Amino acid sequence: MGARRIRTWSTKPDAIRPGPILAGVACVLAGCDAPEPAQPAAAASAAAIASCPPGLQGDLVLTNGQIITVDPGDAIVTSVRIRGDRIVGAGNDVGSQLCDRVVDLDGRTVVPGMQNNHMHYLRAGMRPGHGIYGIETATSIAEVQALIAERAAGLPPAGDDLEGTDFITILNVWNPRQFAESRAPTLAELDEAAPNHAVFMMGYAFGPAVTNSIGKAFFEAAGIVVGDDGVLSVQPFEFDSNAHQAYFRLLEDHTIEDRKRSLREIMRYSNRVGLTTVLEGGGGFPGTGAFDEYRDYDPVLSLWRDDELTVRLRAHIQAWATADTGVEAIQARVDNTFNMLGDDMFKVVGFGENIVWETTPIQPLELFVEVFTIAAERGWLVHQHSIDVEELETHTRAFEIVNETYPVADLHWNLSHVQEIDAGILERLGALGAGVAAQIHYYHGNFAMGDLGPPYRTILESGVNLSAGSDATALSPFIWLYHMTTGKTSYGDPILADEAITRMEALRATTMGTAWDALEEDELGSIESGKLADLVVLSADYLTVPEEALRQIESVLTIIGGEVVYSDGSLIDCGAEGAWYRDTPGATCPI
Repeated sequence: MGARRIRTWSTKPDAIRPGPILAGVACVLAGCDAPEPAQPAAAASAAAIASCPPGLQGDLVLTNGQIITVDPGDAIVTSVRIRGDRIVGAGNDVGSQLCDRVVDLDGRTVVPGMQNNHMHYLRAGMRPGHGIYGIETATSIAEVQALIAERAAGLPPAGDDLEGTDFITILNVWNPRQFAESRAPTLAELDEAAPNHAVFMMGYAFGPAVTNSIGKAFFEAAGIVVGDDGVLSVQPFEFDSNAHQAYFRLLEDHTIEDRKRSLREIMRYSNRVGLTTVLEGGGGFPGTGAFDEYRDYDPVLSLWRDDELTVRLRAHIQAWATADTGVEAIQARVDNTFNMLGDDMFKVVGFGENIVWETTPIQPLELFVEVFTIAAERGWLVHQHSIDVEELETHTRAFEIVNETYPVADLHWNLSHVQEIDAGILERLGALGAGVAAQIHYYHGNFAMGDLGPPYRTILESGVNLSAGSDATALSPFIWLYHMTTGKTSYGDPILADEAITRMEALRATTMGTAWDALEEDELGSIESGKLADLVVLSADYLTVPEEALRQIESVLTIIGGEVVYSDGSLIDCGAEGAWYRDTPGATCPI
Protein backbone atom coordinates (compact mmCIF):
# COMPACT_ATOMS: atom_id res chain seq x y z
CA MET A 1 0.00 0.00 0.00
CA GLY A 2 1.35 3.42 -0.79
CA ALA A 3 5.04 3.18 -1.65
CA ARG A 4 5.63 -0.53 -2.12
CA ARG A 5 8.17 -2.20 0.12
CA ILE A 6 10.14 -5.15 -1.19
CA ARG A 7 10.53 -7.41 1.81
CA THR A 8 10.99 -11.12 2.45
CA TRP A 9 11.98 -11.05 6.10
CA SER A 10 10.09 -10.81 9.37
CA THR A 11 10.15 -7.64 11.45
CA LYS A 12 10.15 -8.40 15.19
CA PRO A 13 8.40 -6.26 17.80
CA ASP A 14 11.71 -5.16 19.32
CA ALA A 15 13.10 -4.02 15.98
CA ILE A 16 10.25 -2.18 14.28
CA ARG A 17 11.16 -0.82 10.87
CA PRO A 18 11.48 3.01 10.85
CA GLY A 19 8.08 4.48 10.07
CA PRO A 20 6.40 7.86 10.49
CA ILE A 21 8.06 10.05 13.15
CA LEU A 22 6.60 9.47 16.61
CA ALA A 23 3.92 12.01 17.24
CA GLY A 24 5.37 13.25 20.50
CA VAL A 25 8.88 13.74 19.06
CA ALA A 26 7.43 15.44 16.00
CA CYS A 27 5.54 17.90 18.15
CA VAL A 28 8.66 18.72 20.18
CA LEU A 29 10.66 19.39 17.00
CA ALA A 30 7.86 21.57 15.70
CA GLY A 31 7.73 23.59 18.87
CA CYS A 32 4.42 22.37 20.25
CA ASP A 33 3.86 21.22 23.79
CA ALA A 34 5.39 17.93 24.92
CA PRO A 35 2.93 15.02 25.32
CA GLU A 36 1.05 14.67 28.55
CA PRO A 37 1.44 11.45 30.54
CA ALA A 38 -0.57 8.55 29.15
CA GLN A 39 -4.32 8.96 29.49
CA PRO A 40 -7.31 7.26 27.88
CA ALA A 41 -7.04 7.85 24.14
CA ALA A 42 -10.66 8.82 23.58
CA ALA A 43 -10.52 11.52 26.25
CA ALA A 44 -7.37 13.03 24.75
CA SER A 45 -8.52 12.92 21.15
CA ALA A 46 -10.05 16.37 20.70
CA ALA A 47 -7.24 18.15 22.55
CA ALA A 48 -4.58 16.21 20.68
CA ILE A 49 -6.03 17.09 17.29
CA ALA A 50 -6.44 20.74 18.27
CA SER A 51 -2.84 20.99 19.49
CA CYS A 52 -1.23 19.13 16.61
CA PRO A 53 0.60 21.37 14.10
CA PRO A 54 -0.72 21.22 10.52
CA GLY A 55 0.91 18.57 8.38
CA LEU A 56 1.91 16.26 11.21
CA GLN A 57 0.33 12.86 11.54
CA GLY A 58 0.57 10.69 14.61
CA ASP A 59 -0.38 7.11 15.30
CA LEU A 60 -3.75 5.64 14.45
CA VAL A 61 -5.50 4.46 17.62
CA LEU A 62 -8.66 2.35 17.63
CA THR A 63 -10.23 2.35 21.06
CA ASN A 64 -13.37 1.48 23.05
CA GLY A 65 -13.95 -1.75 21.14
CA GLN A 66 -13.98 -5.52 21.50
CA ILE A 67 -10.71 -6.43 19.79
CA ILE A 68 -10.28 -10.18 19.31
CA THR A 69 -6.49 -10.41 19.03
CA VAL A 70 -6.14 -14.15 18.21
CA ASP A 71 -2.87 -13.99 20.16
CA PRO A 72 -1.65 -17.19 21.89
CA GLY A 73 -4.02 -16.53 24.80
CA ASP A 74 -6.99 -15.42 22.66
CA ALA A 75 -6.98 -12.11 24.51
CA ILE A 76 -9.82 -9.66 23.91
CA VAL A 77 -8.79 -6.05 24.51
CA THR A 78 -10.26 -2.60 23.97
CA SER A 79 -7.57 -0.69 22.05
CA VAL A 80 -4.88 -1.01 19.42
CA ARG A 81 -2.18 1.44 18.33
CA ILE A 82 -0.91 1.49 14.73
CA ARG A 83 2.24 3.29 13.54
CA GLY A 84 2.81 3.30 9.82
CA ASP A 85 2.01 -0.20 8.57
CA ARG A 86 2.64 -1.92 11.93
CA ILE A 87 0.80 -2.60 15.16
CA VAL A 88 2.80 -1.15 18.07
CA GLY A 89 0.42 -1.88 20.92
CA ALA A 90 -2.71 -3.81 21.76
CA GLY A 91 -4.35 -3.78 25.20
CA ASN A 92 -6.78 -1.98 27.43
CA ASP A 93 -4.56 1.10 27.68
CA VAL A 94 -2.26 1.89 24.75
CA GLY A 95 -1.68 5.44 25.99
CA SER A 96 -2.19 8.69 24.09
CA GLN A 97 0.07 11.20 22.40
CA LEU A 98 -0.46 14.55 20.78
CA CYS A 99 -1.31 14.17 17.12
CA ASP A 100 -2.84 10.72 17.60
CA ARG A 101 -5.69 9.96 15.20
CA VAL A 102 -8.26 8.33 17.46
CA VAL A 103 -11.21 6.26 16.26
CA ASP A 104 -13.87 5.50 18.88
CA LEU A 105 -15.16 2.02 18.00
CA ASP A 106 -18.22 2.47 20.22
CA GLY A 107 -18.09 -1.17 21.30
CA ARG A 108 -17.69 -2.69 17.84
CA THR A 109 -15.87 -6.00 17.33
CA VAL A 110 -12.49 -6.03 15.60
CA VAL A 111 -10.71 -9.10 14.21
CA PRO A 112 -7.43 -9.61 12.39
CA GLY A 113 -7.58 -9.37 8.61
CA MET A 114 -9.30 -12.49 7.30
CA GLN A 115 -7.38 -14.89 5.07
CA ASN A 116 -8.39 -17.55 2.54
CA ASN A 117 -6.01 -20.52 2.57
CA HIS A 118 -6.78 -21.67 -0.97
CA MET A 119 -8.85 -19.88 -3.57
CA HIS A 120 -8.75 -19.41 -7.32
CA TYR A 121 -9.17 -15.70 -6.81
CA LEU A 122 -7.56 -14.48 -10.02
CA ARG A 123 -9.63 -16.60 -12.37
CA ALA A 124 -12.78 -15.65 -10.41
CA GLY A 125 -11.77 -12.00 -10.71
CA MET A 126 -11.13 -12.11 -14.44
CA ARG A 127 -14.36 -13.72 -15.65
CA PRO A 128 -16.26 -11.69 -18.26
CA GLY A 129 -18.87 -9.05 -17.64
CA HIS A 130 -19.82 -7.01 -14.61
CA GLY A 131 -19.74 -9.66 -11.91
CA ILE A 132 -22.05 -9.98 -8.94
CA TYR A 133 -20.52 -11.38 -5.76
CA GLY A 134 -22.27 -12.62 -2.65
CA ILE A 135 -24.77 -14.91 -4.36
CA GLU A 136 -23.90 -17.60 -1.80
CA THR A 137 -25.89 -15.77 0.88
CA ALA A 138 -29.05 -15.29 -1.20
CA THR A 139 -32.01 -17.30 0.08
CA SER A 140 -34.66 -16.43 -2.50
CA ILE A 141 -35.16 -15.44 -6.14
CA ALA A 142 -36.21 -12.00 -4.90
CA GLU A 143 -32.80 -11.52 -3.29
CA VAL A 144 -31.08 -12.53 -6.54
CA GLN A 145 -33.26 -10.03 -8.40
CA ALA A 146 -32.31 -7.31 -5.93
CA LEU A 147 -28.60 -7.98 -6.48
CA ILE A 148 -29.07 -7.79 -10.24
CA ALA A 149 -31.17 -4.61 -10.07
CA GLU A 150 -28.58 -2.96 -7.84
CA ARG A 151 -25.83 -3.85 -10.32
CA ALA A 152 -27.87 -2.63 -13.27
CA ALA A 153 -28.47 0.74 -11.62
CA GLY A 154 -24.80 1.64 -12.01
CA LEU A 155 -24.40 0.53 -15.63
CA PRO A 156 -25.52 2.01 -18.98
CA PRO A 157 -28.37 0.14 -20.68
CA ALA A 158 -27.62 -2.34 -23.44
CA GLY A 159 -27.42 -0.86 -26.91
CA ASP A 160 -27.00 -2.08 -30.46
CA ASP A 161 -23.25 -2.31 -29.86
CA LEU A 162 -23.66 -4.79 -26.96
CA GLU A 163 -20.55 -6.87 -26.27
CA GLY A 164 -19.93 -9.80 -23.98
CA THR A 165 -18.06 -7.64 -21.52
CA ASP A 166 -21.20 -5.50 -21.03
CA PHE A 167 -23.24 -8.34 -19.49
CA ILE A 168 -24.21 -8.51 -15.84
CA THR A 169 -22.86 -11.91 -14.83
CA ILE A 170 -23.24 -14.27 -11.90
CA LEU A 171 -20.56 -16.94 -12.31
CA ASN A 172 -20.10 -18.09 -8.73
CA VAL A 173 -20.85 -21.39 -7.05
CA TRP A 174 -24.53 -21.55 -6.15
CA ASN A 175 -27.18 -24.21 -5.74
CA PRO A 176 -30.87 -23.77 -6.67
CA ARG A 177 -31.72 -25.48 -3.37
CA GLN A 178 -30.39 -22.47 -1.46
CA PHE A 179 -33.34 -20.42 -2.74
CA ALA A 180 -36.74 -20.83 -1.12
CA GLU A 181 -38.12 -21.69 -4.58
CA SER A 182 -35.53 -24.51 -5.01
CA ARG A 183 -34.86 -23.49 -8.61
CA ALA A 184 -32.89 -21.04 -10.71
CA PRO A 185 -34.42 -17.70 -11.74
CA THR A 186 -36.38 -17.70 -14.97
CA LEU A 187 -35.89 -15.53 -18.06
CA ALA A 188 -38.93 -13.49 -17.01
CA GLU A 189 -37.56 -12.94 -13.50
CA LEU A 190 -34.20 -11.82 -14.87
CA ASP A 191 -36.03 -9.46 -17.25
CA GLU A 192 -37.96 -8.04 -14.32
CA ALA A 193 -34.72 -7.38 -12.43
CA ALA A 194 -32.84 -5.86 -15.39
CA PRO A 195 -35.17 -5.07 -18.31
CA ASN A 196 -32.56 -2.93 -20.07
CA HIS A 197 -29.44 -5.02 -19.47
CA ALA A 198 -28.09 -8.37 -20.62
CA VAL A 199 -27.81 -10.93 -17.82
CA PHE A 200 -26.07 -14.32 -17.77
CA MET A 201 -26.19 -16.51 -14.68
CA MET A 202 -24.26 -19.79 -14.52
CA GLY A 203 -23.32 -21.97 -11.58
CA TYR A 204 -19.58 -22.69 -11.47
CA ALA A 205 -18.45 -24.87 -13.13
CA PHE A 206 -21.16 -26.91 -14.90
CA GLY A 207 -24.34 -24.92 -14.50
CA PRO A 208 -27.25 -24.53 -14.29
CA ALA A 209 -27.31 -21.53 -16.62
CA VAL A 210 -29.97 -19.01 -17.63
CA THR A 211 -30.10 -15.69 -19.44
CA ASN A 212 -32.69 -12.96 -19.99
CA SER A 213 -34.29 -11.70 -23.20
CA ILE A 214 -31.47 -9.36 -24.21
CA GLY A 215 -28.91 -12.05 -23.47
CA LYS A 216 -30.94 -14.66 -25.37
CA ALA A 217 -30.95 -12.52 -28.51
CA PHE A 218 -27.19 -11.93 -28.19
CA PHE A 219 -26.36 -15.62 -27.84
CA GLU A 220 -28.72 -16.73 -30.59
CA ALA A 221 -27.08 -14.26 -32.97
CA ALA A 222 -23.85 -16.12 -32.22
CA GLY A 223 -25.47 -19.46 -33.09
CA ILE A 224 -25.89 -20.65 -29.49
CA VAL A 225 -29.12 -22.45 -28.64
CA VAL A 226 -31.14 -20.94 -25.79
CA GLY A 227 -34.48 -22.29 -24.61
CA ASP A 228 -37.63 -20.19 -24.69
CA ASP A 229 -37.34 -20.02 -20.90
CA GLY A 230 -33.79 -18.64 -21.14
CA VAL A 231 -32.18 -21.90 -20.00
CA LEU A 232 -28.91 -22.99 -21.63
CA SER A 233 -28.26 -26.71 -21.57
CA VAL A 234 -25.47 -28.15 -19.45
CA GLN A 235 -23.86 -31.53 -19.01
CA PRO A 236 -21.83 -32.39 -15.89
CA PHE A 237 -18.11 -32.69 -16.60
CA GLU A 238 -18.58 -31.55 -20.21
CA PHE A 239 -17.07 -28.26 -21.37
CA ASP A 240 -18.85 -27.81 -24.70
CA SER A 241 -22.43 -27.42 -23.52
CA ASN A 242 -24.59 -24.53 -24.71
CA ALA A 243 -23.89 -22.84 -21.38
CA HIS A 244 -20.13 -23.11 -21.85
CA GLN A 245 -20.40 -21.87 -25.42
CA ALA A 246 -22.24 -18.82 -24.10
CA TYR A 247 -19.52 -18.27 -21.51
CA PHE A 248 -16.78 -18.48 -24.14
CA ARG A 249 -18.67 -16.00 -26.33
CA LEU A 250 -18.66 -13.48 -23.49
CA LEU A 251 -14.98 -14.14 -22.92
CA GLU A 252 -14.11 -13.23 -26.53
CA ASP A 253 -14.78 -9.55 -25.79
CA HIS A 254 -13.07 -9.46 -22.39
CA THR A 255 -9.83 -7.47 -22.88
CA ILE A 256 -6.96 -7.15 -20.42
CA GLU A 257 -8.39 -3.78 -19.35
CA ASP A 258 -11.75 -5.45 -18.73
CA ARG A 259 -10.00 -8.12 -16.67
CA LYS A 260 -8.26 -5.47 -14.59
CA ARG A 261 -11.66 -3.83 -14.04
CA SER A 262 -13.07 -7.17 -12.91
CA LEU A 263 -10.18 -7.67 -10.49
CA ARG A 264 -10.76 -4.22 -9.03
CA GLU A 265 -14.41 -5.14 -8.51
CA ILE A 266 -13.66 -8.43 -6.76
CA MET A 267 -11.18 -6.61 -4.52
CA ARG A 268 -13.87 -4.06 -3.63
CA TYR A 269 -16.17 -6.87 -2.56
CA SER A 270 -13.33 -8.53 -0.63
CA ASN A 271 -12.64 -5.28 1.21
CA ARG A 272 -16.34 -5.07 2.09
CA VAL A 273 -16.42 -8.55 3.64
CA GLY A 274 -13.09 -8.25 5.46
CA LEU A 275 -11.00 -10.58 3.27
CA THR A 276 -7.47 -9.17 3.35
CA THR A 277 -5.18 -12.01 2.21
CA VAL A 278 -5.66 -14.78 -0.37
CA LEU A 279 -3.40 -17.74 -0.97
CA GLU A 280 -3.99 -17.84 -4.71
CA GLY A 281 -4.37 -21.37 -6.07
CA GLY A 282 -3.57 -20.64 -9.71
CA GLY A 283 -4.15 -23.29 -12.32
CA GLY A 284 -7.49 -24.51 -13.51
CA PHE A 285 -9.42 -26.62 -15.94
CA PRO A 286 -11.48 -25.84 -19.07
CA GLY A 287 -14.57 -23.67 -19.07
CA THR A 288 -15.20 -21.20 -16.28
CA GLY A 289 -12.22 -22.63 -14.41
CA ALA A 290 -9.67 -21.85 -17.12
CA PHE A 291 -6.45 -20.13 -16.05
CA ASP A 292 -3.24 -19.90 -18.05
CA GLU A 293 -0.26 -20.12 -15.68
CA TYR A 294 1.95 -18.26 -18.17
CA ARG A 295 -0.34 -15.41 -19.27
CA ASP A 296 -3.15 -14.88 -16.80
CA TYR A 297 -1.01 -13.27 -14.12
CA ASP A 298 -0.56 -10.25 -16.41
CA PRO A 299 -3.63 -8.27 -15.20
CA VAL A 300 -2.83 -8.68 -11.50
CA LEU A 301 0.85 -7.89 -12.06
CA SER A 302 -0.18 -4.70 -13.84
CA LEU A 303 -2.37 -3.68 -10.91
CA TRP A 304 0.43 -4.55 -8.48
CA ARG A 305 2.97 -2.40 -10.33
CA ASP A 306 0.52 0.50 -10.28
CA ASP A 307 -0.09 0.08 -6.53
CA GLU A 308 -3.76 -0.78 -7.04
CA LEU A 309 -3.94 -3.99 -5.02
CA THR A 310 -6.15 -3.79 -1.93
CA VAL A 311 -5.96 -7.51 -1.10
CA ARG A 312 -2.72 -9.32 -0.30
CA LEU A 313 -2.07 -12.15 -2.79
CA ARG A 314 0.28 -15.09 -2.32
CA ALA A 315 0.70 -16.96 -5.60
CA HIS A 316 1.02 -20.75 -5.64
CA ILE A 317 2.26 -21.96 -9.02
CA GLN A 318 0.79 -25.07 -10.59
CA ALA A 319 3.10 -27.12 -12.81
CA TRP A 320 1.06 -30.17 -13.89
CA ALA A 321 3.81 -32.78 -14.08
CA THR A 322 2.90 -36.31 -15.22
CA ALA A 323 4.81 -39.53 -15.66
CA ASP A 324 4.71 -38.86 -19.43
CA THR A 325 5.76 -35.20 -19.41
CA GLY A 326 8.31 -35.42 -16.62
CA VAL A 327 9.37 -32.67 -14.25
CA GLU A 328 10.93 -30.18 -16.66
CA ALA A 329 8.26 -27.54 -16.09
CA ILE A 330 8.76 -27.72 -12.33
CA GLN A 331 12.53 -27.62 -12.60
CA ALA A 332 12.26 -24.61 -14.89
CA ARG A 333 10.05 -22.82 -12.38
CA VAL A 334 12.48 -23.17 -9.49
CA ASP A 335 15.47 -22.40 -11.73
CA ASN A 336 13.97 -19.21 -13.11
CA THR A 337 11.86 -17.84 -10.24
CA PHE A 338 13.23 -16.24 -7.10
CA ASN A 339 11.41 -17.85 -4.19
CA MET A 340 9.35 -15.33 -2.17
CA LEU A 341 10.04 -12.59 -4.70
CA GLY A 342 7.57 -9.74 -4.28
CA ASP A 343 6.39 -7.53 -1.45
CA ASP A 344 3.73 -7.42 1.24
CA MET A 345 0.94 -7.13 -1.33
CA PHE A 346 1.98 -9.72 -3.94
CA LYS A 347 4.58 -12.45 -3.93
CA VAL A 348 5.21 -15.93 -5.30
CA VAL A 349 5.37 -18.31 -2.34
CA GLY A 350 5.54 -21.84 -3.74
CA PHE A 351 3.71 -24.65 -5.53
CA GLY A 352 0.00 -25.19 -5.12
CA GLU A 353 -2.59 -27.83 -5.72
CA ASN A 354 -1.80 -29.74 -8.93
CA ILE A 355 1.97 -29.73 -8.86
CA VAL A 356 1.57 -33.18 -10.32
CA TRP A 357 -1.38 -33.65 -12.69
CA GLU A 358 -3.63 -35.34 -12.40
CA THR A 359 -4.52 -36.91 -9.12
CA THR A 360 -7.25 -39.17 -10.50
CA PRO A 361 -6.02 -41.58 -11.73
CA ILE A 362 -3.20 -40.90 -9.36
CA GLN A 363 0.34 -40.61 -10.69
CA PRO A 364 3.16 -42.87 -9.43
CA LEU A 365 4.52 -42.29 -5.92
CA GLU A 366 8.01 -41.86 -7.40
CA LEU A 367 6.87 -38.84 -9.42
CA PHE A 368 5.50 -37.10 -6.33
CA VAL A 369 8.75 -37.80 -4.49
CA GLU A 370 10.80 -36.35 -7.35
CA VAL A 371 8.64 -33.24 -7.59
CA PHE A 372 8.50 -32.62 -3.84
CA THR A 373 12.28 -33.08 -3.63
CA ILE A 374 12.80 -30.31 -6.19
CA ALA A 375 10.62 -28.01 -4.09
CA ALA A 376 12.30 -28.97 -0.80
CA GLU A 377 15.82 -28.40 -2.20
CA ARG A 378 14.90 -24.77 -2.96
CA GLY A 379 12.75 -24.17 0.13
CA TRP A 380 9.47 -23.81 -1.78
CA LEU A 381 6.08 -24.22 -0.16
CA VAL A 382 4.01 -27.22 -1.26
CA HIS A 383 0.23 -27.14 -0.92
CA GLN A 384 -0.92 -30.43 -2.41
CA HIS A 385 -4.49 -31.11 -3.62
CA SER A 386 -5.42 -34.29 -1.73
CA ILE A 387 -8.95 -35.63 -1.33
CA ASP A 388 -9.56 -39.35 -1.03
CA VAL A 389 -7.88 -42.24 0.77
CA GLU A 390 -5.53 -43.15 -2.07
CA GLU A 391 -4.38 -39.58 -2.62
CA LEU A 392 -3.90 -38.85 1.07
CA GLU A 393 -1.80 -42.00 1.52
CA THR A 394 0.34 -41.35 -1.56
CA HIS A 395 1.00 -37.71 -0.78
CA THR A 396 1.74 -38.32 2.89
CA ARG A 397 4.14 -41.12 2.00
CA ALA A 398 5.90 -38.86 -0.50
CA PHE A 399 6.24 -36.18 2.20
CA GLU A 400 7.78 -38.76 4.50
CA ILE A 401 10.32 -39.94 1.93
CA VAL A 402 11.41 -36.39 1.10
CA ASN A 403 11.60 -35.57 4.81
CA GLU A 404 14.35 -38.20 5.25
CA THR A 405 16.67 -35.94 3.22
CA TYR A 406 15.12 -32.49 3.50
CA PRO A 407 13.15 -31.88 6.72
CA VAL A 408 9.86 -30.27 5.78
CA ALA A 409 8.69 -28.99 9.17
CA ASP A 410 10.12 -25.51 8.61
CA LEU A 411 8.61 -25.36 5.10
CA HIS A 412 5.00 -25.56 6.33
CA TRP A 413 3.80 -27.95 3.65
CA ASN A 414 0.17 -29.01 3.72
CA LEU A 415 -2.44 -31.25 2.14
CA SER A 416 -5.45 -29.33 0.84
CA HIS A 417 -9.17 -30.31 0.74
CA VAL A 418 -8.71 -33.55 2.81
CA GLN A 419 -12.30 -34.78 2.56
CA GLU A 420 -11.50 -38.30 3.80
CA ILE A 421 -8.60 -37.65 6.15
CA ASP A 422 -8.40 -39.90 9.22
CA ALA A 423 -6.52 -40.06 12.51
CA GLY A 424 -3.69 -42.16 11.06
CA ILE A 425 -2.83 -39.68 8.30
CA LEU A 426 -3.17 -36.78 10.73
CA GLU A 427 -0.74 -38.41 13.13
CA ARG A 428 1.80 -38.88 10.35
CA LEU A 429 1.41 -35.28 9.17
CA GLY A 430 1.87 -34.10 12.75
CA ALA A 431 5.11 -36.07 13.04
CA LEU A 432 6.36 -34.32 9.88
CA GLY A 433 5.31 -30.86 11.03
CA ALA A 434 2.96 -30.56 8.03
CA GLY A 435 -0.55 -29.14 8.14
CA VAL A 436 -3.94 -29.40 6.48
CA ALA A 437 -5.83 -26.75 4.54
CA ALA A 438 -9.60 -27.29 4.69
CA GLN A 439 -12.20 -25.76 2.38
CA ILE A 440 -16.00 -25.81 2.26
CA HIS A 441 -16.83 -27.87 -0.82
CA TYR A 442 -19.95 -29.25 0.86
CA TYR A 443 -21.39 -25.87 1.78
CA HIS A 444 -23.76 -26.22 -1.18
CA GLY A 445 -24.33 -29.85 -0.30
CA ASN A 446 -23.87 -31.53 -3.66
CA PHE A 447 -20.23 -31.00 -4.61
CA ALA A 448 -19.01 -34.52 -5.38
CA MET A 449 -15.50 -34.36 -3.92
CA GLY A 450 -14.54 -37.43 -1.94
CA ASP A 451 -16.28 -38.57 1.21
CA LEU A 452 -18.19 -36.04 3.29
CA GLY A 453 -15.75 -33.66 4.93
CA PRO A 454 -13.44 -32.12 5.94
CA PRO A 455 -13.74 -33.42 9.51
CA TYR A 456 -12.94 -30.10 11.20
CA ARG A 457 -13.13 -31.26 14.82
CA THR A 458 -11.01 -34.35 14.14
CA ILE A 459 -8.34 -32.27 12.38
CA LEU A 460 -8.24 -29.66 15.12
CA GLU A 461 -7.94 -32.20 17.91
CA SER A 462 -5.04 -33.93 16.13
CA GLY A 463 -2.85 -30.89 16.80
CA VAL A 464 -1.77 -30.30 13.19
CA ASN A 465 -2.09 -26.78 11.83
CA LEU A 466 -5.63 -26.24 10.54
CA SER A 467 -6.25 -23.42 8.08
CA ALA A 468 -9.51 -22.41 6.44
CA GLY A 469 -10.78 -21.17 3.12
CA SER A 470 -13.24 -21.76 0.32
CA ASP A 471 -11.47 -22.94 -2.87
CA ALA A 472 -13.89 -21.71 -5.58
CA THR A 473 -16.97 -21.65 -3.37
CA ALA A 474 -17.23 -18.29 -1.57
CA LEU A 475 -15.44 -14.97 -1.18
CA SER A 476 -16.83 -13.92 2.18
CA PRO A 477 -14.97 -15.53 5.09
CA PHE A 478 -18.20 -15.53 7.06
CA ILE A 479 -19.57 -18.22 4.74
CA TRP A 480 -16.89 -20.73 5.74
CA LEU A 481 -16.94 -19.57 9.35
CA TYR A 482 -20.67 -20.35 9.33
CA HIS A 483 -20.14 -23.77 7.73
CA MET A 484 -17.27 -24.71 10.06
CA THR A 485 -19.16 -23.73 13.21
CA THR A 486 -22.60 -25.13 12.29
CA GLY A 487 -21.85 -27.86 9.75
CA LYS A 488 -24.78 -26.56 7.70
CA THR A 489 -25.18 -26.26 3.95
CA SER A 490 -26.45 -23.17 2.14
CA TYR A 491 -29.98 -24.56 2.52
CA GLY A 492 -29.69 -25.45 6.20
CA ASP A 493 -28.86 -29.18 6.17
CA PRO A 494 -26.47 -29.87 9.13
CA ILE A 495 -24.40 -32.44 7.22
CA LEU A 496 -21.19 -31.77 9.19
CA ALA A 497 -22.66 -30.78 12.55
CA ASP A 498 -20.79 -33.55 14.36
CA GLU A 499 -17.47 -32.08 13.16
CA ALA A 500 -18.31 -28.44 13.94
CA ILE A 501 -15.78 -26.31 15.83
CA THR A 502 -16.17 -23.17 17.96
CA ARG A 503 -16.18 -19.65 16.56
CA MET A 504 -12.81 -18.85 18.10
CA GLU A 505 -11.32 -22.04 16.65
CA ALA A 506 -12.70 -21.24 13.21
CA LEU A 507 -11.47 -17.65 13.43
CA ARG A 508 -7.98 -18.84 14.36
CA ALA A 509 -7.94 -21.21 11.37
CA THR A 510 -8.96 -18.28 9.14
CA THR A 511 -6.24 -15.98 10.48
CA MET A 512 -3.24 -17.56 12.19
CA GLY A 513 -3.82 -20.94 10.54
CA THR A 514 -3.54 -19.49 7.05
CA ALA A 515 -0.68 -17.16 8.01
CA TRP A 516 1.19 -20.34 9.02
CA ASP A 517 0.48 -21.84 5.60
CA ALA A 518 2.25 -18.91 3.94
CA LEU A 519 5.19 -18.80 6.41
CA GLU A 520 3.85 -15.46 7.63
CA GLU A 521 2.75 -16.23 11.17
CA ASP A 522 5.27 -13.64 12.42
CA GLU A 523 3.79 -10.98 10.13
CA LEU A 524 0.06 -11.61 9.88
CA GLY A 525 -2.82 -13.45 11.50
CA SER A 526 -3.19 -11.73 14.87
CA ILE A 527 -3.37 -8.29 16.42
CA GLU A 528 -0.01 -8.15 18.19
CA SER A 529 2.84 -5.66 18.41
CA GLY A 530 5.24 -5.85 15.48
CA LYS A 531 2.81 -7.41 13.02
CA LEU A 532 1.43 -5.81 9.89
CA ALA A 533 -1.66 -3.79 10.75
CA ASP A 534 -4.43 -5.73 9.00
CA LEU A 535 -7.69 -5.29 10.94
CA VAL A 536 -11.39 -5.51 10.22
CA VAL A 537 -14.10 -3.74 12.20
CA LEU A 538 -17.25 -5.83 11.94
CA SER A 539 -20.90 -4.95 11.44
CA ALA A 540 -21.94 -7.35 14.24
CA ASP A 541 -20.43 -9.18 17.21
CA TYR A 542 -18.91 -12.30 15.68
CA LEU A 543 -18.85 -14.14 19.02
CA THR A 544 -22.52 -13.70 19.93
CA VAL A 545 -24.57 -13.04 16.78
CA PRO A 546 -27.15 -15.80 16.10
CA GLU A 547 -25.70 -18.48 13.84
CA GLU A 548 -28.02 -17.73 10.92
CA ALA A 549 -26.80 -14.12 10.98
CA LEU A 550 -23.14 -15.12 10.75
CA ARG A 551 -23.21 -15.17 6.94
CA GLN A 552 -24.49 -11.59 6.84
CA ILE A 553 -21.59 -10.05 8.77
CA GLU A 554 -19.57 -7.55 6.78
CA SER A 555 -16.89 -4.98 7.48
CA VAL A 556 -17.59 -1.38 8.40
CA LEU A 557 -13.87 -0.55 8.23
CA THR A 558 -11.07 -2.58 6.62
CA ILE A 559 -7.45 -1.63 7.27
CA ILE A 560 -4.51 -3.24 5.44
CA GLY A 561 -0.98 -2.29 6.39
CA GLY A 562 -2.25 0.60 8.51
CA GLU A 563 -4.21 2.13 5.60
CA VAL A 564 -7.96 2.24 5.23
CA VAL A 565 -9.00 0.39 2.07
CA TYR A 566 -12.74 0.39 2.80
CA SER A 567 -15.19 2.29 4.98
CA ASP A 568 -18.96 1.98 4.87
CA GLY A 569 -19.17 5.50 6.31
CA SER A 570 -20.74 4.53 9.64
CA LEU A 571 -17.54 4.76 11.68
CA ILE A 572 -15.22 6.91 9.59
CA ASP A 573 -16.26 9.49 7.00
CA CYS A 574 -13.76 9.26 4.14
CA GLY A 575 -15.39 12.08 2.23
CA ALA A 576 -17.53 9.93 -0.06
CA GLU A 577 -21.26 9.65 -0.38
CA GLY A 578 -21.83 6.23 1.10
CA ALA A 579 -19.09 3.60 1.07
CA TRP A 580 -15.49 4.57 0.28
CA TYR A 581 -12.92 2.31 -1.39
CA ARG A 582 -9.24 2.86 -2.01
CA ASP A 583 -9.81 2.64 -5.75
CA THR A 584 -6.93 4.64 -7.14
CA PRO A 585 -3.18 4.80 -6.40
CA GLY A 586 -2.41 7.36 -3.74
CA ALA A 587 -6.00 7.65 -2.54
CA THR A 588 -6.26 7.94 1.23
CA CYS A 589 -9.06 8.17 3.73
CA PRO A 590 -8.41 11.20 5.96
CA ILE A 591 -8.65 10.27 9.62
